[in-house]
Amino acid sequence: MIGKTKPLTVASSILAVILFSPTSTTHAQEKILLQYKFDKGESLQYRSESYDSTTTGSGDQVTTTKMIRGSLQTLSVLDASAKNTYKVSIKIDSTWTDQDSQSPTVSSEDRSRMFRRRGPGGPGGRRREEEVEITTHGESVSKDPVASPLLLPLPKDPVSVNDAWEFEKNIENKGRMKGTTHVHGQCLLYDIQKEGDKTRALIIVNTESTGEDQFTFKRQDTEISGSTQRKGATTSLVYFDVDRGRITEIVTEETRDSATESTTFSSTVSTKTKATVKLISE
Repeated sequence: MIGKTKPLTVASSILAVILFSPTSTTHAQEKILLQYKFDKGESLQYRSESYDSTTTGSGDQVTTTKMIRGSLQTLSVLDASAKNTYKVSIKIDSTWTDQDSQSPTVSSEDRSRMFRRRGPGGPGGRRREEEVEITTHGESVSKDPVASPLLLPLPKDPVSVNDAWEFEKNIENKGRMKGTTHVHGQCLLYDIQKEGDKTRALIIVNTESTGEDQFTFKRQDTEISGSTQRKGATTSLVYFDVDRGRITEIVTEETRDSATESTTFSSTVSTKTKATVKLISE
């Protein structure tokens, strides 16, 4: 559903990116159709980098971890049908992390620091390739919804500056933790920028997510079971190439909180993240 904008909360650093972007001409009354335009066999590679600050509490122990994370991801177009749908896969080519942990009870000389780099599949090689069939507006026609930020849901009708649209989806966790994440998002077409014959749309995206996971695993001779309650909020500025039909850059601020209760322990985790994703080759 498309409508005029409701109040949106824009993270401070993302607002700064907007305010200090190169001057552009805003075509406020112009309507544009936002849709993906892919060719069969096409591959787009994105580089992401994020800065995390995570506070973990368990009993009287509190640990703060600062981490820089990076990855290379490839969006491959497996098929493009006559029905205006695309079958795409998104896989992680490589990841790297630089982690610095600090406990209040530990001196700075004794803090933990480690650097890791991994090949395809992400941490531990457990992350699988995501494959989904989408419409030209990013709506999944597969069994599973789209989980990747590289495929933002787009409106079916043309929109002008200050038009807003919403989306909702439930994402099933298929890993060790069994559960579902509910995501509600609101998008705003903030600006239309033109340079020569090129048109770029700036879209502000706010999302809120909630979820609960159930888990059971064995540690030595003990079986541990429990659940984790999760919630998160994200504000993103998405740069969308209107002519070529693809996301070229994303700037994001995110907060995530979780609380775990199990048969043997309880813990809380709070994370603040600033991240960028850029299209680097196609």
